[in-house]
Amino acid sequence: MSKITFYFLLLVSCFCFGQQFEHVDSKVVQYPVFTKLEQLSYRIQNDFDSDIDRVRAAFVWLTQNITYGKTMDELFRPRKTIIYYSERGKQKQLKKALNLQMNQAFANKRGVCFDYSMLLDELCSLFELESHIIKGIVKDQIRELKGETLYKNHTWNTVKIENEWVLMDATWAAVNWSGIPGGFALEINEHYFDSNPKEFIKDHFPAESKWQLLDTKSTLEEFYISPMFLPGYFTSNVVLQDNFAGMLSQSDSQAIEFVFEQFPITSQLNYSIDTKGNKGKIRKLNVSQINRRVFTSTLAITEAITSGENITLYLDKNPILRFRLKK
Repeated sequence: MSKITFYFLLLVSCFCFGQQFEHVDSKVVQYPVFTKLEQLSYRIQNDFDSDIDRVRAAFVWLTQNITYGKTMDELFRPRKTIIYYSERGKQKQLKKALNLQMNQAFANKRGVCFDYSMLLDELCSLFELESHIIKGIVKDQIRELKGETLYKNHTWNTVKIENEWVLMDATWAAVNWSGIPGGFALEINEHYFDSNPKEFIKDHFPAESKWQLLDTKSTLEEFYISPMFLPGYFTSNVVLQDNFAGMLSQSDSQAIEFVFEQFPITSQLNYSIDTKGNKGKIRKLNVSQINRRVFTSTLAITEAITSGENITLYLDKNPILRFRLKK
């Protein structure tokens, strides 16, 4: 099968994937307010029969009802001291503390990634499904690792459905809601539900390599020197060339050429040169179609580029990719 055929089928499947759960999503948005997590679990189990529909319902409910972040009271609440006299006692106290945190997140309808992950994991447990909270890294910059210690900064979930592990991240699902008379509009980044492991590894690196769910494992060094694939990339219909470098070399006599294996030619590619965390002015880039499989866009070297730190690419106004400029 050719790559262009593969990506066409992938796009069709993504569209059908969203349509597949329309009956679930439309019902979940009508749910009343629940005071206990068990109430939500019972409602989902009564409404849906299949495991995948139940997990989808839990996932959508969380992305719609839990606001990301913490209140000032939560941030400055004194930490509770755990007293234990054995390893068993320690685990019991830790579980009690985590359950308290999870229930507070549910009651306040607010939390961070670990709260989303705990809530989804607990719902799957109530559905009698095997699930796991994955700890790992999402990067905030492109760089070469030099043996330093890196700390886990994110959590997500994997659930076993029909004897296969599937990946999902409710925190990064990026849901936008808007009311429509007689109905609703739901936009959810489908990349983060039942994700393709080969795509998921582009922005999520698990601490335990087995949760990559890949035959050939990626290394942390490869993860950090690759481009930053922003959430919008996965819904953009843009496919960057395989193994394209995240760190771009520059010289006075050489332009920077971006190569895509797929590009929606009716859309506009834009870029900004970002310096010290400040986003630069967004400017247009032309895209040329070389053949059925190759699209290119050339960015001439300018003084602004040589003094910049990152290049961000946009599809229309949606940021999709980021690269680091190597001096």
